[in-house]
Amino acid sequence: MPRQDNNPSSPNLAPKSDARRQGKSRPRSGLILAVSTIPFASDIVETGLVSNRIVRRQLVLTPFPVPSFSVPPQLGKESFFAPLLPAMTTPTTPLPYEIDVQAVKELLDSEHSFVFVDCREPDEYEFCRIEGTRLLPIKQVGEWLPAFEAHKGEHIVIHCHAGRRSLRLTEMLRQHGFNQVQSMKGGINAWSNEIDPRIPIY
Repeated sequence: MPRQDNNPSSPNLAPKSDARRQGKSRPRSGLILAVSTIPFASDIVETGLVSNRIVRRQLVLTPFPVPSFSVPPQLGKESFFAPLLPAMTTPTTPLPYEIDVQAVKELLDSEHSFVFVDCREPDEYEFCRIEGTRLLPIKQVGEWLPAFEAHKGEHIVIHCHAGRRSLRLTEMLRQHGFNQVQSMKGGINAWSNEIDPRIPIY
């Protein structure tokens, strides 16, 4: 009586479903982009391509196509990529820590958009002030700084009495990411001497 071979690795026992004969298979994972089926093991063994091994199917991952383009010959690479440069550049270069009163006067006359801050105390502000300034006392910086974060990307000029407090506040704000903040050199006294003598010196 012939002996039955119960070895599941036998080529003659390889399953031959209709789906496999028609070259159909189902991917096992959602990560498989494409599946290709090779002939049954028995067919391969008969042709001598594979020996003593069942090859059921081969999963092939097809990579995403990589688009390619070329720079038009009439344009140089610099001019072709020029529109992309603003988005690729680093943030605006920080301004110098100090600005003189003449430069601040020019900003005002040219209607340049900036935040003009007076960091003195309220009683000093009541005694004399530069028109258009906003009172933000340096001693209360912990109270007004959170709301002032909205101006982080704007040009800010700070002044005090003689320029020392405004420079100290400028350094503090720079540490918090205010790269466009400057201290007005000489303070309101320099403004009175060089720009508006109507403002009293104290």
